[in-house]
Amino acid sequence: MNSLRMEVSSNGIHVTVICPGAVTTNFVSNSWKALEGIQWLTRDDYSTFLNPLTPERCAKLTSVAVVNKMSEAWISTHPLLIGTRFFVAFPTIAQW
Repeated sequence: MNSLRMEVSSNGIHVTVICPGAVTTNFVSNSWKALEGIQWLTRDDYSTFLNPLTPERCAKLTSVAVVNKMSEAWISTHPLLIGTRFFVAFPTIAQW
């Protein structure tokens, strides 16, 4: 994640890596409309356990991270953020 940052920093360009968690969108339903008859998870199906952010909240937090020149921003909610950070720290566990 740092290669672009290192490459352009001498030109005065700051890079912020945004790592969003679950965000409530119609991505899945819009992506697979051509596949009729397949049941996909709906917003209601995953909202209870993923606690997704609204697109507006994700955009606001992204803007805050960029304006403050953060190197990295993990934009997510509990408990998804804890699990994501765990698998980044211990990547081989995710391969089980």
